[in-house]
Amino acid sequence: MSNIPFQSIGWLSIDKIEYPGKSGIAFWQTIRFEGLRIQLVEYSNGYLAHHWSQKGHIVHSLEGEFKQERKLN
Repeated sequence: MSNIPFQSIGWLSIDKIEYPGKSGIAFWQTIRFEGLRIQLVEYSNGYLAHHWSQKGHIVHSLEGEFKQERKLN
């Protein structure tokens, strides 16, 4: 991975993409660097994803509550 220069991110200029879940909607704003993706994601109340991600994630909640559940088979 290369160095990522310190910068402010102009989130207002980045398009929001809508992703419906099993229930609710997520709105993603994404920027990419080599080997790194940074997203600002807004979830509606009751949002439930269609899938479980195997990747590791770092989550920082700006407002509200974030609850992650993994259902074992």
